[in-house]
Amino acid sequence: MDSCNQLCDNKSLAIRAMAVQALCRFVAIVTLATGLFMAQPISSAQAQSIIFDNFPDDIIEETFERDNKKVDFQTVETTARHPGGRDVTGPEFTIPNGSGGTTSITSPYEFPVDTTVVTVTARDPLNNPTSETFEVTILEGAGPVLDPVSIASDNADTSLAKERDMITLSFTSDEPLGETPAVTIAGQMASVTKTPNTNEYKATIDVDSNTPEGIVSFVIGGLKDALGNPSEDISSTTDDLYVEVDTTAPTATVETLIT
Repeated sequence: MDSCNQLCDNKSLAIRAMAVQALCRFVAIVTLATGLFMAQPISSAQAQSIIFDNFPDDIIEETFERDNKKVDFQTVETTARHPGGRDVTGPEFTIPNGSGGTTSITSPYEFPVDTTVVTVTARDPLNNPTSETFEVTILEGAGPVLDPVSIASDNADTSLAKERDMITLSFTSDEPLGETPAVTIAGQMASVTKTPNTNEYKATIDVDSNTPEGIVSFVIGGLKDALGNPSEDISSTTDDLYVEVDTTAPTATVETLIT
């Protein structure tokens, strides 16, 4: 009987051991399944192994002269791939937006006059990002130079102008202008014309009773070359010539002498 009881106890222990072992297996399976369903993130080392093909290395820190056209910073289509064969989304190009965030951009893009850091980001299926950066620097290009700049009237004395005379401001740019500049002469908006096939311009006004008397002032504004590079306003001639307006008719006093 004792041996029978011992045998039964041994069987009971064996059954309990098997139950515990089964429970451990169950827990292990549940843990594994939980791990699978929880979609444990791929390690950062794996995420960082995303490879960018045709990354725009050719424009890293390259300097562009500003123009009115957008900069094609992605001359060759950039792709991203994962060496493990996982699907990759992107790449996405972003730049700082000045408010602590970023703005997505596409090529071509009109960058401001400054150095802009462009971030290229791709993500694996679990949204782990890999990023690279490059810089695009836009410099303020040199604006147009006007030379010569001269002023004259159609009066017999070209340095003087009276009512109904015409004052002409002539100027020549050293390069094509992107648009016709705005010119004021003696406080009046002038009519500006361009000589065909040249960079020569003429701005004119007609002198009338409202034209201020004295040395004529002028301003040539809105100067930009064909690439959009600006120049400062011009308000002086290059040859020191001037025009003086005199619209006051002379008066004569007749005195009668009594002898």
